[in-house]
Amino acid sequence: MSDSHVEPAAIGHLRNTVAPVVNFFCNNVHQFHLVRRIAPGFDLCLVPEREALERYRRAGAEPLYWPMAAHPEAYPALAGPADLDVTFAGQRYADRTTQMLALLEARIDAHAFGQGWEASRGITGGAAEGRGRMAAALELGRSALRGRRPWIALADREAWKRLRARHAGALHGPVDDAAYVRLFSRSRINLGFLVLGDTHRTLRPLRQVRLREFEATMAGGFYLTGWLPELEELYELGREIETYRSRDELVDKCRFYLADPAARERVRRAGFERARRDHTWTRRFEALFAELRRRRLVRAA
Repeated sequence: MSDSHVEPAAIGHLRNTVAPVVNFFCNNVHQFHLVRRIAPGFDLCLVPEREALERYRRAGAEPLYWPMAAHPEAYPALAGPADLDVTFAGQRYADRTTQMLALLEARIDAHAFGQGWEASRGITGGAAEGRGRMAAALELGRSALRGRRPWIALADREAWKRLRARHAGALHGPVDDAAYVRLFSRSRINLGFLVLGDTHRTLRPLRQVRLREFEATMAGGFYLTGWLPELEELYELGREIETYRSRDELVDKCRFYLADPAARERVRRAGFERARRDHTWTRRFEALFAELRRRRLVRAA
C-alpha cells in the first residue's frame, strides 16, 4: 500500500486489535515518497531494493530486504524448440528503444513485444515540440541546469523513427499472459532492461531489479540483463544469468551466446535451478515468517 490507500491511524488500529501488519511496496528507488508517511506505522516494511533500506530507516520504519520472486506454477518451463533469437517483453520507455535499435542494426534478430512497440504507433513529441526555437532553446537550457540531458530525448526520438522505419517487423504489440510465459521458452536469449522511467536522460540514471529477473529463469529461459551490484546477491553472474554494462557489451554477448548453444544451455540450466531453489514466493514467505518469529511478532508453529 501507499499513503493514498491507508492512514497511519488505521494501521495502528489493526496492529493493536488484530495482528501484526506488514507492508510490501516496490519501486522505492524512485517512488519512496509515496510510502514515506505511513512506513513507520507497520511492524515490518518489505523492501525489494537493497539501496532503499536506508531510506526506510531514516523515516523511522523497520525495513526487511525482501527481493521479488516468481511462482513455478505460473512460470513453467515449456517444452519445444526455441524459434526466436532475442526477445524483450515489456513497455517501450527509458533506453529500451536505443538498445533494441543497437541490436537490430548489428543484424541480431531481436524482437520487442509490449505497449508502445507497435510499428504503426505515432511519434510522440517532446515538451518543446511545436514551440518557437527560442522557447525550445530556453527549455533545453533549464533542463540541463536541473541535471537532465535534453539531447538524450532528441536521440531517443530519432532512434524510434529509425527503428520504426527500418525494423518494423521486429516490433509487436502486447501479448497475453500465456504468450508472455511462452516467450521465455521460445527465445534463445531473453533480455532485461533495468533503467527506471526516463532517468537515462539525467546525470544519475536509476536502476532496480525487476520481476523479470525471476520470471525468466523460473520459466527456464536464458537471461541477459543490465548489470547491478544487487544482482550478485541473487545469482552467480556469468554462470546462472548474464549481464551487460554497455550497449556494446549487450551486442557482443548476444552474438557470443547465439553462436555457442552449449554455453547458453549451461547458463540457462544453472539459472533455472537457482530460481527453483531460492527465488520462489514460498521461499520469500518462509523468510518473512522466520523474521516475524525472531522478533516475537508471531508465535512459533
